Amino acid sequence: MNTIKKKKSRKIRKKLIKILQRCSAIKIQCAFRKYRTHWINKDYESRNYNENDKFYNMTTLLGRNKDEIDKMYFYKNNNYFFDIRELNRHISNSNKHPYTNLIMHTKTKRQIKRIIFNLKKYNENYSEINEEDLLSNINMITSLKTDLFLKMDKCIGVSNINSFNKLNEFGLFNYVEELFLCDLISTFFDEDDILYTIDNLYRKYYNEKRDYNNNDYNNNDYYNKMLENRFNFHYYILTFLHKVINIQDQNQITRALILNENILNENI
Repeated sequence: MNTIKKKKSRKIRKKLIKILQRCSAIKIQCAFRKYRTHWINKDYESRNYNENDKFYNMTTLLGRNKDEIDKMYFYKNNNYFFDIRELNRHISNSNKHPYTNLIMHTKTKRQIKRIIFNLKKYNENYSEINEEDLLSNINMITSLKTDLFLKMDKCIGVSNINSFNKLNEFGLFNYVEELFLCDLISTFFDEDDILYTIDNLYRKYYNEKRDYNNNDYNNNDYYNKMLENRFNFHYYILTFLHKVINIQDQNQITRALILNENILNENI
């Protein structure tokens, strides 16, 4: 009798486990569908152009009006509109909103990546940004540079942005090297690591420039663009300079003066 009871209890237990597993699976599936529906709706809202929408920007990062953006690539966020391909390229190099310069929320970056992934997966007509649209790199560098010198102006008044704009790549390399002679800067950073990285980036830029010229292109044409390695070189240096100016202590103004005065030294 005990054996029969044990067998029955085992069967009942197995049935209960199966029922619980089925219920758990149903709950998980429902929760997942609810989660997926939520983000599908969010993505749709961000890609839906409404005539009543008001935007702070007049053009995309590459200077396109909103009417010139293919509906497939239209994206809006916090009253700014974008070609999502341009924005996707931007967030691969910066974690800041390109117009407000505020840190972009992680959910927003995930959404951009998710939309790009689905566009590529489900749209045969999806196309990457054309090579001439590498002008977006110029826009990013210009934005970083403008923001840097606005911070410097806030600290010291009038900065030497015009002189900074005259520095070529070799001048920029020397400029950063000279900054590490100042203890107020060198104590905050790993000098060897930063200069080693800049040296590698400079070599890649130099090889890119040489290869471009070897293909019978005009040298000025190369400087009218901001190809990958030249962009990476400028971007790294400007990001480093932002880190220097962002150090908030009693010597912040002095560091801003050091940054500013060393620009003039490189132009002598």
